[in-house]
Amino acid sequence: MNMMRKALLRIALLILPLSFCIHPLLSQDIHFSQYVASPLTLNPASGGDYEGAWRAMAIYRSQWAAISTPFESIAIGYEKKFEKFNGGLVFLNDRTGDVRLNSNKLYANLGLVRSLAGLELRLGGQLGLAHKYVDVNSLSYPNQFNYGSGQFDPSLPNGENNIKNSILYPDLNLGIFLRRNSEKLSPFLGLSVFHVTHPNESFSGYTERLPMRTNVNLGINWRLSPQIAFVPEVLYSHHTKAHELLAGAHAYYYLLPNALQAKSLFVGGEVRTGLGRNTDALIVIAGMEIKKIRAGISYDSNVSQLSDATNSQGAFELSLIYTGIISVPEQIQIPCDRY
Repeated sequence: MNMMRKALLRIALLILPLSFCIHPLLSQDIHFSQYVASPLTLNPASGGDYEGAWRAMAIYRSQWAAISTPFESIAIGYEKKFEKFNGGLVFLNDRTGDVRLNSNKLYANLGLVRSLAGLELRLGGQLGLAHKYVDVNSLSYPNQFNYGSGQFDPSLPNGENNIKNSILYPDLNLGIFLRRNSEKLSPFLGLSVFHVTHPNESFSGYTERLPMRTNVNLGINWRLSPQIAFVPEVLYSHHTKAHELLAGAHAYYYLLPNALQAKSLFVGGEVRTGLGRNTDALIVIAGMEIKKIRAGISYDSNVSQLSDATNSQGAFELSLIYTGIISVPEQIQIPCDRY
């Protein structure tokens, strides 16, 4: 029975992305369980929210390896602070398993920070290009089913002459972030909107506009003591008819000065649910910060009905952030004509 379920799920994973190419595109965007470690994909207004001169980040996600070729997602970002604004770049790559649907997106990120009635206000925007490619010839179509052999024959015409192998379109994302900084309790709220211009994302000759996706994340940074902080946080995402809620918390332990220059350790847990649907996954997160490097690892344990086929194996992620120090001149000399 488990083998049959795995086979049916594998077929579903092959057919579903193909149906997106022919019918209106309703596919979901790239998303991470360690969204805190991928700030530029969470909210364009998260740019510049760090202590240092510049920041580089990378995150990798692998999902559903137990039932098909893994779905893999990668995000790489770089940002730098300037006198009046923060600028950066973020690159995303998403590969959807056996169907060989590849998505590549490159955005330029621009952010501003202001003070407003005792609040820290951040505004951000992303403008970029998205490229999607699918190997149409590697897929099987209804017209290629050979009733004599009972199998698909790739040598038969697929009857889908209007499907393109790739598409390219511009994209625009916007975000806002608010936080009240204090010694003990620092609440924060972020709102971001992706695909503001509703770009055409159709592989056929028809126009199919990509709906906007909205993220809302809120939480509190609660400093329990000089060495311990607790951060409960919620992320809600909405894209067309898809709803997702990630709710959880992180605990941080800040270390005393040591030979390794390790600064902190952190652990966390999250639950992912579809709001009105079954709970999808339970997530555990751990990591540490040493010198200017923050490294994290997480694992999604599948608890939905899909767990029968995946043996509860959902996804794992690796993240890395490096923050560059601010260079300050050791000595300032002012020429004087008197001497």
